[in-house]
Amino acid sequence: MNSKTRTAPGQAQEHDRIFRAAFAAVSVARERLVNIRPHRSITPLTVTPWLLVQAIGLPLLLCGLIYLGKPMLMDFWRECILFWSNLLNIPFTLSPQLDSGGQRPLAYAGGLPAPRPGATTLWVTALVTLGALVLSFPMKHAKLPLKYPLRIFTVVQAGALLYFWLLPGGFPYSMVRHSEELMTIGYA
Repeated sequence: MNSKTRTAPGQAQEHDRIFRAAFAAVSVARERLVNIRPHRSITPLTVTPWLLVQAIGLPLLLCGLIYLGKPMLMDFWRECILFWSNLLNIPFTLSPQLDSGGQRPLAYAGGLPAPRPGATTLWVTALVTLGALVLSFPMKHAKLPLKYPLRIFTVVQAGALLYFWLLPGGFPYSMVRHSEELMTIGYA
């Protein structure tokens, strides 16, 4: 037996030589003509004075505008609440007395406290919540981004339902105080 390996025929060697030459030519052309920059996440950041001013100054400016604009923001949200409460037939008005911030807070003009949800409302809400949770299980692929917010909604709503079932008369906020607290939390 001969230990020498067989060589490919001359035609196959010529084909291989042409392929390697063409591939080398493409590599040279790519290096010369194609300029691909690395992704911005792996390039070093040069901190210039202008970039530093933007990084520090813009947040300070925007926070200052929000701080100075608090009365206008709160008035805007109170007007939104008044608009929707009027459409929903909830008797909200603006109080004639100023609060500690010098603004007129919301007032409930209904005389009686807000009604608690009844058993029918609680059961219908529980069924809708359960239905939303069941609908979230078969969601796949394109509907996946909707799956998790839907589940979060159902958990929050289930918590509210449990609260009203276990402590039907113990809700610590009036509708007005709840609305004002939501505005304050949203501002913060």
